[in-house]
Amino acid sequence: MGFSHITHLDLKRFAGLSQRTSNALEMTEERRIPALWDQLWKQDMSALLSQAEKDKSIIALYSNYEQETNGFYTFSVGTFQEYDDILPGPYENIDLPASAYAVFTSRIGPIEEIVLETWKEIWTWDKRHLRTFTGDFEMYDQNAAVPQRAQVNIYVAIKK
Repeated sequence: MGFSHITHLDLKRFAGLSQRTSNALEMTEERRIPALWDQLWKQDMSALLSQAEKDKSIIALYSNYEQETNGFYTFSVGTFQEYDDILPGPYENIDLPASAYAVFTSRIGPIEEIVLETWKEIWTWDKRHLRTFTGDFEMYDQNAAVPQRAQVNIYVAIKK
């Protein structure tokens, strides 16, 4: 599907598990993102979900970019938090600043395919020069509940 619309979101508080990685590293056997997802699913997520926003969407957050698309960034999986409480370890608490976002909607399909496919669209988007790299995220809501028939939205921070 691709680019959907532009929206503005106020500051979001996030809590989840985090790992530093890069796109180059994720293309090797030493990739870290799949292991972080596995770690999340093996956790007792009751503390995380008890503070989550009402829809309880799982968020994959990209933040602390070093060099835009070429450097290291922090990849985190968790939830946006409804309250200002700081969750204890192993969770990292991150404030995502208010921003305008370009929203990209994937097609419906196998989750691993559609997420990478949608990021490839973002990397070649004709307005990619508007990206601010202040924090981007994938939202896994009820539309992503069935991994083989999932649909996700990816929010990319942009200049107004």
